Amino acid sequence: MTPIPTPAQIRAQVAAIRSKAPSARVIAIHVPSPVEAIETVRINGEELVVAHCESVLEIRERLAAHRRDDPPLVVLTPVEQAELGSDVLARLARRQLVPIQPWQLVKERFRARWVDPRLVERHPWVARALLETEPEGGYPPAASGFLEAELAWRILFAELVGLTGERRDPEAIIEWSLGGRERFASLPGEIREGLCQVVAETSGALAGRIFAAAAEGDEDVLAVGLVARVLYGPAAAGDAVAIRATGMLEGDLGGGALAEADALAWAAASEAVIERRLDGEEPASVRPLLAAADALLARLGAGERAHHSRFLGSGYEKRLAGFADELVAFVDGKATSVPPALPAAAGSARECALARLEPARCERVGMALRLARWLAAQRSAGDARPGSFVAAARAYRQQGSYVDQARTRVWDGDTLAPLGVAYTRLSAAVDEVRERQNRVFAELFANWTATGSHDPGVLGVEQVLDRVVVPLAKSRPVLLAVIDGMGVAVFRELQADLVRRDWIEIRPPGEKAGKEAGLPVIAAVPPVSEVSRASLLGGELTRGKQAQEKKDFARHPGLVAAGEPPKPPVVFHKAELRTGEEVGLSRDVVDKISDRHRRVVGVVINAVDDHLAKGEQIRVDWTAHRIRPLEELLEAAREAERAVVLVSDHGHVIEHQSEMRRPADYRSGDPDRWRRARGDPGDGEVLLEGPRVLAGRVIVPWSERIRYGHPKNGYHGGAAPQEVVVPLAVFVPSSVSVDGWPEAAPEEPDWWVLTETTPAVERPRPGEQQRLFPREEAAAAAVAEAPSPEWIGKLLASEELAVQRAQAARTRLSDDRLRQILEALDEGGGKITRTALARRLGVPLLRINGIVSALRRVLNVEGYAVLAVDEASDTVELNRRLLDTQFGLEEKP
Repeated sequence: MTPIPTPAQIRAQVAAIRSKAPSARVIAIHVPSPVEAIETVRINGEELVVAHCESVLEIRERLAAHRRDDPPLVVLTPVEQAELGSDVLARLARRQLVPIQPWQLVKERFRARWVDPRLVERHPWVARALLETEPEGGYPPAASGFLEAELAWRILFAELVGLTGERRDPEAIIEWSLGGRERFASLPGEIREGLCQVVAETSGALAGRIFAAAAEGDEDVLAVGLVARVLYGPAAAGDAVAIRATGMLEGDLGGGALAEADALAWAAASEAVIERRLDGEEPASVRPLLAAADALLARLGAGERAHHSRFLGSGYEKRLAGFADELVAFVDGKATSVPPALPAAAGSARECALARLEPARCERVGMALRLARWLAAQRSAGDARPGSFVAAARAYRQQGSYVDQARTRVWDGDTLAPLGVAYTRLSAAVDEVRERQNRVFAELFANWTATGSHDPGVLGVEQVLDRVVVPLAKSRPVLLAVIDGMGVAVFRELQADLVRRDWIEIRPPGEKAGKEAGLPVIAAVPPVSEVSRASLLGGELTRGKQAQEKKDFARHPGLVAAGEPPKPPVVFHKAELRTGEEVGLSRDVVDKISDRHRRVVGVVINAVDDHLAKGEQIRVDWTAHRIRPLEELLEAAREAERAVVLVSDHGHVIEHQSEMRRPADYRSGDPDRWRRARGDPGDGEVLLEGPRVLAGRVIVPWSERIRYGHPKNGYHGGAAPQEVVVPLAVFVPSSVSVDGWPEAAPEEPDWWVLTETTPAVERPRPGEQQRLFPREEAAAAAVAEAPSPEWIGKLLASEELAVQRAQAARTRLSDDRLRQILEALDEGGGKITRTALARRLGVPLLRINGIVSALRRVLNVEGYAVLAVDEASDTVELNRRLLDTQFGLEEKP
């Protein structure tokens, strides 16, 4: 039976005839009866009249009525050509009744001489479909005059069902199923069946099965793939729940049993779709997709196995609960090292897809793990305590500040009940240790202040100008940014943000390198702005308000000598940084920062101090963007190539389960954390006296749980290290260097870097000075003394490496540097974070990208990814198998 021509085929036939006989007045086409009634055909902007004629007489009547000035006429008739007289044929284009020949029309539409035989012989419906879907401007010519099957499939899948592109693999089909499957249902059965057949023929049986399930069934094929990860594979072998669920799933899908390899390939494709959406512009759109997969797994009765997937929401919660169980077990136990199950559980939760949608929650898991590692180190150290105030201050800067940064995140808790309980237990254990350390610190601090406060191992806040700013200003213009109230824990967040913004931290000449770098800065007493900030900006222990600070800063002898007489040092306070008449920074501030002849410009920023007084329900991530107007100040300093000295006058303690202990003589407006000494200190308090105490003898809390006033977001004025130890750092734009001021390496302690194994900690030997925190340099020395793995030696001696290094001579890495990097990767099982690598190499984090890029140019032979960087986890990854192949390191048989 000859198929009835469609309007598209008729238009194509008319267009073909008009292209060869443009002056023809009548075109007659042989069609079976009946055909779809159409009145006109539009070809290249010209409209032709269509006449449906069932007999020879009807044809003659229409020809007789057709005048010379009428539009061209198209006659559709079932009459055979032999029935027409010669006079009728004489008036027709080509003097014939033209039959519809779909494949001939297709060739003409593509200007092709040949059509792929696979189309003609196996898929006769394709010709009609191509004619139906022809775009307004027609098809482009087929390459070399040959219409290939793949070209036809790309056109038809795109036009008929919206599956665009050259790929019809499982991943592409699953992506298509999320928005294009509805169009498939409206197609004729022959075309639906043909498309399913084509997918199976061209993309494999699995792709065909997924396409058929998506196009003709009710199953969510994305959900099926996500569930397949849980139900198939080694972890599900022999599991009764998984076996029963797979039987139900295969019954729903039809098509027989699903092989394990196919099921896992289906899973990988679904997961790739989710990953791509997570990396896209609307990552939150994955939530309903994952919820659908959770619902399917529950319907199959296998919800208990959800933790085997890193994509299912219920699996994410189960993994978090598992981490909570491990955390509670560790906190309640007495272990002096973190059991491997705890970081494994944390990693399992943090690798889940939903963790990327909940960065704060994911960060808390990491912070909790860090605190657990630190707590284990404290248990191992036993009753060790610092031997001096200097050691205690240095310990807080190097480690305690990181502990406090982590604590504030864990205090946020979690809505998942088991995790909330675990965080509470962890916080209580850590807080107890920190309280003991605070007491020791305060006792040492009281003795240090009473005996004259002289020790070159720390820097008084009043010495910052003479010891840091003045020497720096002799080499380069300086912006002194005083962030009032910023503790070292807040500075750690800001420090990381500045590194991300391409600022390089540098150290003053003569300071120790590595973790011992950076002299702790000690606030004046009591650590409040009127005392400590005045001393900082005046360069001597003093008290005063803003007016006094301006005078003292402008006439500081060292600052004046470092600059030019007409342009003395100047400091701007909060109200002067912005004016009501201008948008952004005050023009006066910008002008003075931009003037390189003015060697020192100071600014006082009150964002942190203001936050302590209010905003207790606002969580702040301390970045340059959050601290107005620091971001604008930094940009102005970058343009002027100024060094930036970042410092504070004092720190603070955060409100967390504190109690109000109001003195008998307390009056409204009295300080929150210090009082004049009347009587003896109470529990949690200490007496401070000496030349650094500028308010006479005072009693202050060392416990962070004591306050004298009404609750606020935070307090300062006491003797806790959070309030007394002041952050200080010097930054320069990445394009700037200062002679004699070396770049600073990352300071993070070992327990902070999550991808590194915590080194074993030895107890102090008899006679050895005890430390508040465990020894770390011994572990580092042990690593340095260990011999390199054999494969590294073979690689360094290989001819292929020598060729690669010669080609990358402009970015050459020394043998020692190359060996260091390879050893670090080997110890991490082929992986290491960029932060951990920076610490290992002793270079600023900002320099790591360049080092890694240089190493990739050496190791990635012919573009093979021997060394890669996973941006999501910030991890450098070495493919040892590929490296052995590329550099010929495999063992010879």
